[in-house]
Amino acid sequence: MARVGLPYSVFAPITSEPEAAPPVYGTAVPFNHPIEANISYERADNPLYGGDTIAENDNSIVGGELSFNHTHLTPADKAAMLGHEKMGEAPDEYYVESGEPSPAGGFGYITAEIEGGVRKYTAFWIYKTQLNMTEDNATTKADSIEWQTPTVSGPIMGVFVDTTGKARFRAYQVFSAYADAKAWVDERAGILTAATPTATPAAGAVTSGDTVVLATTTVGAEIYYTTNGTTPTASSTQYSTPIAVDAAMTIKAIAIKAGMNNSAVLTAAYTVT
Repeated sequence: MARVGLPYSVFAPITSEPEAAPPVYGTAVPFNHPIEANISYERADNPLYGGDTIAENDNSIVGGELSFNHTHLTPADKAAMLGHEKMGEAPDEYYVESGEPSPAGGFGYITAEIEGGVRKYTAFWIYKTQLNMTEDNATTKADSIEWQTPTVSGPIMGVFVDTTGKARFRAYQVFSAYADAKAWVDERAGILTAATPTATPAAGAVTSGDTVVLATTTVGAEIYYTTNGTTPTASSTQYSTPIAVDAAMTIKAIAIKAGMNNSAVLTAAYTVT
């Protein structure tokens, strides 16, 4: 398996930690240009010797460290993730670094891999971390460009998300499509995504003059579509009545609702018999 990308990451501050349930997260902050997200675990090492050999050993995870490198962190990003305080109002606003601890939060990211020539995406969710930036370096340009790519790091902490009594540190799931991986991470971060539209009848052969009905399970979402193969946007045709299929066409559709991410794109190709 070859890891070939890190297309997405997001941080969501913890607002409460219910007993025997996942943490509740506040407003999430996506970071669309991550460079690196590195995880290292600390494990127990408690061997039990018997008969001059190790009979048993406890190598359970007791903690870990997350190191995250990004192309750029805005002041608002640092306020959400590092606890920097915003002072004043625009256009005179500024930010202050205080001695207060940074907020604990969840951290999610997606890696892209190729295995056996097939691309897939692994979505990760760290239940609880507390990030900080220990260095902030500056240098003159001189004869070459010096890229400033901030690194933040912090401990990974276990949480009890159910009644098993087991501490959970990180969850992950593998997907064949990036949009599905992103939706999985965003759901855990509390970012809602509109449900992907469905088409009835399903893609395939239809009789000339048949109509295609589009629908989404997201209440209040609007559907926008195209029939020329292009990716739909909010500027595309808004769906209101079934679409007549008089010739071969490919319908692409998305669902859009304020306060949610746009849905993944439905692609339904039809031929006429």
